[in-house]
Amino acid sequence: MKKVLLLLVILLFPAFVFAKENVEIKEAILVEKSDKAGETKPIQFEGLKIDFFLKFVDVEDYAKYKIIIKNNTNTPYEIANAKEFGSGDFIKYEYLSEDNSRIIKANEEKEFFIKIVYQSPVDDDDFVNGVYVENNNMELNLSNEENPKTNTRAIIILLLVLGFVIISIGISSGRKEIMYLLLTVWMIPLSIYAYEKLSLTVTAEVEVRQEGTFVIRTVMCDKDHEEERTFPFERGMTFAEYDKSVYYLSEDEETQNSLNAFLGKDPEHQLVVYSEDHEYHDCIRDADTVEENEACRQEHYFPFHIEDKIEDQATRIYRIVEIDLSHCPN
Repeated sequence: MKKVLLLLVILLFPAFVFAKENVEIKEAILVEKSDKAGETKPIQFEGLKIDFFLKFVDVEDYAKYKIIIKNNTNTPYEIANAKEFGSGDFIKYEYLSEDNSRIIKANEEKEFFIKIVYQSPVDDDDFVNGVYVENNNMELNLSNEENPKTNTRAIIILLLVLGFVIISIGISSGRKEIMYLLLTVWMIPLSIYAYEKLSLTVTAEVEVRQEGTFVIRTVMCDKDHEEERTFPFERGMTFAEYDKSVYYLSEDEETQNSLNAFLGKDPEHQLVVYSEDHEYHDCIRDADTVEENEACRQEHYFPFHIEDKIEDQATRIYRIVEIDLSHCPN
């Protein structure tokens, strides 16, 4: 009798321990997004857990991910809450399926999509240094409840009936082994439930960034003349990120060529910045030679670095200055 009990425990044990390992995320990739949406870090997934890291700027910015779940079991699963789940104050999360099916068939894969949308504007007071961060945790429930009347419920009812039969035999015979067998049999519905109830855990860290403007002034040989242009950017963005962003790419070729000096791509120029505009102007106003002009630059400017964060025109002005000023008149 003890050998029979041991065998039953061994048979039931995998249902408790390995259920979640039999259904897993096989692939998760970004397939579509709005122009100003982007990932702050690559998507991460393991088992049935997936993490998103996104940034948005404009209301209705979005990112759409394709998720493939692999069902390695002989049991079909259904994705329960499939339309919308876990939406926050400003960010909405949607479940999408091209075939309108929520079933992950046994030993097959299921492809579906999660769409994350910036749905309503963040209040200005909620931004910290131009950035608002929303963290969200949610679950998509997976369950084997396609036909509970003929499947799981029928099995449980059958086992309950079997349990009462065993109780009757155990009471009449007084054998403890039969009562132990009853306990093991009644564990079966619990193992079935553990095996059929799984959750896909979704964690999202979404940044909403405000837009700002930065100013570039190009210094000409004539110290009294500077060309000034204003450009939009995403607060929190570095120069390196700007170089690859929709802000730079949407400019015309002439403007991009001008920005190349700003981004350090033009070896004939260098970008330097200063924090106190009037100090530079006071210095350059009194400079009568190229050497004095250079001394003003050395005192009030400091070098540009591609990984620096861009600062708004309210706090800093940027200048492009020719490296070689020897051709300029004294």
